Amino acid sequence: MVVKNEFVNPQASYNIFSALIQSDYPYKLTGAFKDKKTKELFCTQFEIIKSEFSNYNVKGDYYRTDGRGYINLAFLPHYLILCFRFANSMIRNKIDRELCEAVYYSQRIRTGTDLFYTTQVGKYLFPVHPTGSVLNSHAQIGDGFRFYQGVTIGHSPAEDGSYRWPVLGKGVTMYPGSSIFGKCNIGDNVLLSTGTRILNQDIPSNSIVFGHSPDITIKPHKNNNLFWLEL
Repeated sequence: MVVKNEFVNPQASYNIFSALIQSDYPYKLTGAFKDKKTKELFCTQFEIIKSEFSNYNVKGDYYRTDGRGYINLAFLPHYLILCFRFANSMIRNKIDRELCEAVYYSQRIRTGTDLFYTTQVGKYLFPVHPTGSVLNSHAQIGDGFRFYQGVTIGHSPAEDGSYRWPVLGKGVTMYPGSSIFGKCNIGDNVLLSTGTRILNQDIPSNSIVFGHSPDITIKPHKNNNLFWLEL
């Protein structure tokens, strides 16, 4: 794997990234990427992600080479994570809502994944072929979340007309087509098998889940979902 300068240099990557966002977004972003604070936030998130990727023990060199993380904007999981972290940091710092929307727009059309920038997501996000996945903007997701294609995390309505959202612990894995809706507390190290659907139910830590609510099957999960992470 040849690691180009822009894979590890946040300022070089920023120039390429800004051009991608502006070419994707249907409206002109006047001076949005010239703001000093915006560039600082990008560079900070770039370095954080690169540091996290250095701990991804994934077969091949998709996230790191020679033990060092890198970010390749042509790798869509990399692009997804960078877009989300950058937009999330901007909205938390109350910087340019339209730029957040532009980054979010590019993220969706290039990766096919709907991960809104206000969603609370812990460290070490690990999307695996995540096309078609939708993660609700009010969900709370713990560290080491791994998800595949066609995954949904969404709300359910309460009797008073309000909405309820899931809370996921650390090391949760969602296999293709699985979904979590409503008031759910999902414990640590939980694995949702393909096609599983959970609605307004809690799942204890260290579990494998099958089926559709309310008729789900829960079995003990003896393996570590974070086997891919070296800390």
